[in-house]
Amino acid sequence: MNLTYRIAINLFKIFYGIGPKPQIIGSRKLPKDQSFIVVSNHISNYDPPFLTTLLNRKINFMAKDNLFKNKFGSFILKKLGAFPIKRGSFDRSAIKYALELLKNNQILGIFPEGTRSTDGQLQEPQLGATMLALKSKSPIIPIGIKGTNSPFKENIIANIGEIFTLDEFYDKKLSKEEMKEAGSIIMSKIKELL
Repeated sequence: MNLTYRIAINLFKIFYGIGPKPQIIGSRKLPKDQSFIVVSNHISNYDPPFLTTLLNRKINFMAKDNLFKNKFGSFILKKLGAFPIKRGSFDRSAIKYALELLKNNQILGIFPEGTRSTDGQLQEPQLGATMLALKSKSPIIPIGIKGTNSPFKENIIANIGEIFTLDEFYDKKLSKEEMKEAGSIIMSKIKELL
């Protein structure tokens, strides 16, 4: 965890302490020397920085590539562990980078829905999170979040779920329907926490 990341986490904690105190449910005793994927519902731009305050390890988030167009913004995002992915296409370089992170015992953060939900309801998952979980055989930690769309007015709630795997799908050539089934398991785990 670099100095920029540590400073940012402390600033985020101060920021989220301005409004009602966030309520954290579930265990923060997570694997220390193991890679895993953090998956969460996505309701606000405040979601990634809030999630980083929950764990004592650096989360490397996939983020839409247009956030990296500004040089200064790109520099800060990369220092904070974010990396770009081209939405709407199969971005090989982003997938390769994500798999490398997991191979090197890092934490990958993904919003399976692929974009924010405007009404707070869970959307259909994109297949990226599922594919990465299956290729890397990484454990997954689901988190359900509420209130980040109005952090100064509402109580922010984070419900951290139990770690799980998709091992019943490992080492198989899956059809699109089977991939969707695996993706629906991820979303059901998040839904249980909301």
